[in-house]
Amino acid sequence: MSVALALAGSWSVPVHAQFPEAVVGMMMMGDGPILVIPVLLRFADLTTQQTEQVRRIIEKGRPDMEKLLSELAETNNQLDDTLLAPAGGPERGSGILVQRLAQLRLQSMQSELKTALAIRKLLSPEQLGKVSEAMNEMKKAGTSQLEPYSRTF
Repeated sequence: MSVALALAGSWSVPVHAQFPEAVVGMMMMGDGPILVIPVLLRFADLTTQQTEQVRRIIEKGRPDMEKLLSELAETNNQLDDTLLAPAGGPERGSGILVQRLAQLRLQSMQSELKTALAIRKLLSPEQLGKVSEAMNEMKKAGTSQLEPYSRTF
């Protein structure tokens, strides 16, 4: 569910002012449930109290997410080194590293889902309706990935 650049630009500045850098880094990561969070935050018209609750939710999950992202980066680097090694046969160690990457990605997505669901619980039915309408508009516009939107953070 990609978001038009106009929408992306209109939300990139407020997110820096309102939310910790950890969420920005997490959103840039990829394809997990975390990508729905910018849409939730942008279109739900959060109250001041909700904004503070979101900040606490994100901060609570920050250490675990940072650890997972670090492990993912390290394991990706190990895989690169294995595949580019001049000798030793990359087939030997690459399978294990790919399995570890899959495990870490699953853990990351589960953590992201937990965060997204915790934020969703804060929203009223009216707010969820606004978010749903925005997502439907994005789909109608022919966008299918949030990636361009997430890169604006």
